[in-house]
Amino acid sequence: AYICGEETALLESLEGKKGMPRMKPPFPAGAGLYGCPTTVNNVESIAVVPTILRRGAEWFAGFGRANNAGTKLFAISGHVNNPCVVEEAMSISFEELIETHCGGIRGGWDE
Repeated sequence: AYICGEETALLESLEGKKGMPRMKPPFPAGAGLYGCPTTVNNVESIAVVPTILRRGAEWFAGFGRANNAGTKLFAISGHVNNPCVVEEAMSISFEELIETHCGGIRGGWDE
């Protein structure tokens, strides 16, 4: 389920419960899957590790701006001219993302 993108909801689901987020604290690092310390990562983060190791952390941090550096996959659909999935700097504005990669909003921004 979509909600299982939240780490504690995923843990609940793995334990056979309804995939709803847990109250925090405790955080999964201290009490995660079946109450044991658990590290939860997402595929997007793990997938970029080899490139960061090959090119260096400074290269990756060069995308975006301070405290919001690196890249992110954006899956864009709905009322845009060209739905797409694109990797962009974390700090890109919503408008720039839509205009640059989707050709704008279908019918324009004011409708």
